[in-house]
Amino acid sequence: MRWSVFSGAPNNWTVREESGHTAKTGVEGQVPHGDRTRLGNDALGTIIDLHTHTDVGSFDSKTTRADIAQVRDRIPALHGVALTEHGKRWPDEALSELPGELLVFNEREYDNHQGHIIVLGAPALRPWKGIPQLREQVVDAGGVMILAHPFRFYPSSLSLLYPMGEAWHEPGEWPPERLAEHPLFGLVDAVEAWNYRATSAQNELAEACARVRGLPIVGGSDSHAPGDIGQFATEFYDEIGSLQDMVSAIRAGRCHPVERCEDGTYRPQVRVSEFLLTSR
Repeated sequence: MRWSVFSGAPNNWTVREESGHTAKTGVEGQVPHGDRTRLGNDALGTIIDLHTHTDVGSFDSKTTRADIAQVRDRIPALHGVALTEHGKRWPDEALSELPGELLVFNEREYDNHQGHIIVLGAPALRPWKGIPQLREQVVDAGGVMILAHPFRFYPSSLSLLYPMGEAWHEPGEWPPERLAEHPLFGLVDAVEAWNYRATSAQNELAEACARVRGLPIVGGSDSHAPGDIGQFATEFYDEIGSLQDMVSAIRAGRCHPVERCEDGTYRPQVRVSEFLLTSR
C-alpha cells in the first residue's frame, strides 16, 4: 500500500490510497521509500524538492502535470516534491491523477514586494497585506514559512530585501551579521539557503545569514522547467510520511540542503557538509 498525495493543514491532510479508488482524509500514512540512495557508508533520508512550479498554477512555468507524474521514474533518488505555485494550488482532480510513489505536497509560494515566502501547511489563508499578517495566519494554521532565495539579484536594484539606494544599505558594504538583521528573517521558520536559480555567492550569503539567526536551512530547485526538478533539494534525517512530519522536521532543523550529482544520487552541499561534521 502506498500513500502519495498530501493536501491541507498538517493535522488535516488528504492522502490517496494507491491500491484503491477512494480518498481518505485525516489519515496518517507512512510512505515506504524502498532502497535509500547511499552517500559513502551512510544512507540518505527522505529527499524532497521543496520548491517547484508547474503550468497548473504558475504562468511562468513550462513543467506540466505529466512531467510531475514522471519525476520518480526520471529521478529515483528524489522521494517527493512540494508544488509551490505562484498563483493557485493544484485542484484535487489533478492531484488524484498522479501515480504512486512520489510524495506530493500541494503548497504555495507567495510573492510580495518584501520578498518571496514558501508556505507549507497553511492552505486556507485570508487576504493579507504584509508578511507580518501572513505570519499570524500561518502560525495559527500550524504551518511553516520559508524565506525563498533572499539574495536573488543581490546586489542590484532588483533585490527585494536589499534594494540599492533605499534605507537598508549600499550593497557590498555590510557583513552577514548586519544583513541578518533584516526583519524578514525574524518572521520565518527557515531559509532556502540553496536555490538552484540563484548564484553560489547569493546562496552562500543566504546560508551565512541563516546561521547567524539560528534558522534551519533548506534547498529547492525553484524549477520552472522539468529538467530543473530536483537539482537542489532537502534531505530530512527522518522518514517523511505526512505533511505534519515535514513541517515538524523543518521547524526542528532536522534537514539540510542537497544537490543532485551527475549519476543521479544526492550529496550535501559542500558548506553544509562541513557544518554537519561539527554539529550533527
